[in-house]
Parts: sequence; structure tokens; C-alpha cells
Amino acid sequence: MKYDIFKDKNAFITGASGGLGAALAFQLAESGCNLYLTGRSEKKLKALCDHIHESYPATQVKYFIADLSKILGFLTLISVLMLMLRPPSLCQESSFMI
Repeated sequence: MKYDIFKDKNAFITGASGGLGAALAFQLAESGCNLYLTGRSEKKLKALCDHIHESYPATQVKYFIADLSKILGFLTLISVLMLMLRPPSLCQESSFMI
């Protein structure tokens, strides 16, 4: 379902390599939202990004490999986000949105 309120917004999704995170990524991509995905499996994240690009070529998708259960993974990811990105419009952790 397409929602125009997400067009050109930025969404950061953790746990995006499968399940709810991957499903949410597709929903937001359909609505024109730019995606910043994170997870532990580079293979799964790359496949997801490729699939989203094929389905929604105008959507910007980037992924970051990080194990957020470890403090070093969390701090590294936050540092990268602060340096590279505008503040996200949406932030999703596991199965809920903030």
C-alpha cells in the first residue's frame, strides 16, 4: 500500500535482513522512502537491496553491517550515520516505530 507521506523521507531500519524489517523496507520503498538498512548478514542485506532496486529503481537504499547486540557495533553504526546521513525521518527497531 502506497503512502505519500513517506515520499522522500529517510527511514533507518534495524534487523532489516529478514522478517518484519524486510517487509517494512518493501512497504516504505513502495511509498518512495529512502532506506538505510542494518543487520548482521551482508549476503541477506545485499540481496534485499538488489531486490528493492529492481522493484523500485527510484528508491535510494544503503545498508550497513552491524551487530547491534554488541556495544562496539552500535557505536560504530551511530558514528557512520552521524557522519554520512541527514537525520532519519523514521526509525524502526525490530517490530515497532519510534
